[in-house]
Amino acid sequence: MAPPTLSSLLKQLDVHSSQNEHVDVETTCIALLDGGCTNKTQVLKNLLVSLIKQDKYQRAFNQLNKYKDDKVDLNEMIMEIGYIYYKINRFEDFERLGIYERVKDNVNKDSLERGLSHLYAQYALKNSNTNSRAYELYRSLIKTNNSGGLDNPIELACNERVPLASNPHLQEKLPLVSESNPDSYDLLFNDSMILTSRGQYLDAIELLEKSLQMAIEEDYENDIFAIQLQLSYVYQLLGENGKCKEILKPLINRISADNPLYLIAKINYMALRDLSKYEDNFNLILRELNFERIHSLVSKYFTYPQNVLLKRNYQMLKLYSKSTSKPNSNSFNYVNVSKLYGAIIDDIIYEPFRTQAKILYHKCLEKKNEFYTNSLVFGLLILTIQMLYKEKQYENAIRLCEIYLSQDKFLTNNRLSIFIYYIIFQLYDITDKDYMKEQLLNKLMDNCKLTDYNLWRYIGFQYLNLDQIGKAKKIFLEKMENNENDALIQSVINEEQFDIDKAASLVSDVDVGRLIQLNIKPFESIVDKSKSNLNKHNKILKHKLKTKKEKRKAQKLKKFLAKRSDSINLNNKPDPERWLPLRDRSTYKPKKKQLSKQTQGGTMNKKSEQTFDITKKGTNNNKKKSKSKGKSKGKGKK
Repeated sequence: MAPPTLSSLLKQLDVHSSQNEHVDVETTCIALLDGGCTNKTQVLKNLLVSLIKQDKYQRAFNQLNKYKDDKVDLNEMIMEIGYIYYKINRFEDFERLGIYERVKDNVNKDSLERGLSHLYAQYALKNSNTNSRAYELYRSLIKTNNSGGLDNPIELACNERVPLASNPHLQEKLPLVSESNPDSYDLLFNDSMILTSRGQYLDAIELLEKSLQMAIEEDYENDIFAIQLQLSYVYQLLGENGKCKEILKPLINRISADNPLYLIAKINYMALRDLSKYEDNFNLILRELNFERIHSLVSKYFTYPQNVLLKRNYQMLKLYSKSTSKPNSNSFNYVNVSKLYGAIIDDIIYEPFRTQAKILYHKCLEKKNEFYTNSLVFGLLILTIQMLYKEKQYENAIRLCEIYLSQDKFLTNNRLSIFIYYIIFQLYDITDKDYMKEQLLNKLMDNCKLTDYNLWRYIGFQYLNLDQIGKAKKIFLEKMENNENDALIQSVINEEQFDIDKAASLVSDVDVGRLIQLNIKPFESIVDKSKSNLNKHNKILKHKLKTKKEKRKAQKLKKFLAKRSDSINLNNKPDPERWLPLRDRSTYKPKKKQLSKQTQGGTMNKKSEQTFDITKKGTNNNKKKSKSKGKSKGKGKK
């Protein structure tokens, strides 16, 4: 842990002196409000500012509710109220203030509106599942007039890049307004994070090493720690765990324990261990990581994606430590679904996946009527489909998807239904159910009111895969608007002749290696596909029959050897008569039933010879014949 410096101690003294001033302001404002002052709006605003300066956000919220009335103009203190709601995580109240609607289209922003834009952008980064609004607001702040010097251009450029670190695709529609500055290690650091999110790890390392060297020269300790932590993370993504450990181990010793970076560094270092769900003590790991401390810092320092990842990791460790509780609500999220998973499966560690898939499948069938109404049950459905897919039980997975889609009678824009459509199309492709796939595509085309651009695009290309170009064109023309910029769709609509150069340009940015890793197969024509499927099924059937015969043969041999293992003596010589037929051997003993039914082709005993000797049976046979002739005399022709 780093020792306190003189500058940090002096800063603490300065904070203590200013804290006393804020306490005095708080006391005075409360006295004025209780005494019935005339300028109540301004006094309440000063009270909120003094409490914010003391980091007493919950007390500020209570005082606001206590003193606000018809005489108070809340619009005059919207900045302070919004900041209080933001700090105590009252997100619904924050949204009701209408800050985004107020600032999003305002070109000429004054100091208040610039401050509100910063506030909402921070809220969007930390507490929303989308950071596109934060990106738009920072672009707007850079574009608008900053003649008063209210914002630092470098800081604005850094803030503009923060949303791209978790969602780099935003830059495809809205390019960066600010340019990168090679003399600013902050900008280089943020640019490296964008490259990391795109998977360009080597380029990211190059920028990180440059920014680290610049930060060391300027001696900004906390920035040095942040850059080193990011550098170790990129090495970890590359699989170079040795270099990652070389950075993390001394970093953990240098950072103070109350620094949020210390907790992240410790978590990343723990992630380098090859944890085993059978051997490791997950309760001990939870204690080492100190997640209670992390939860207290989540809303203050971490962005929304970081918050989600931390909660997922924590819940995963809780799941394997067998200390999960029941879901707190019916909302569909990773934490609640994993809790439900732990409640359904008694022992997720030792229970085989095949058994787990069977249990989850039957649980889903029990709750099938709640697929569409209960979002937590929908989460269970997704988990079950994933487990069935892992065990290659595709038919059961398809059945669950079809049950869910049968409940979506109106084919609405429900994002969960759209998610299921993508899944079931993939399952149809895996199982070669082209007929079922075409039926669903036709149903969507004729009755669906969906407006999702990406789904219609996917459906159109599925029709192309089925060699139904007419229906694909109909979708591209009628169901999809604003497709002029989509080169692939335009090439289909315009019936362009094949051009190798244009085809190469269309797929120039496709990562072929990544597609191969994901086991994505190219399109093939229906004729070729049917032939290949027939050959494939024949080969599979032959292979199954062959393996079945081999198994039977092995089982018979095993039983044969087991029966004769005790009686086999290796010292005995083989039977010299083993080449003769069984009945011709000297050791042959016929069964009692066969003694009276002897036939030619083998040795006979004396009793059998007497039975078949016709020389001694003449008199008896003649008598029988005469008797039979006498009886039949009366039945002759007259």
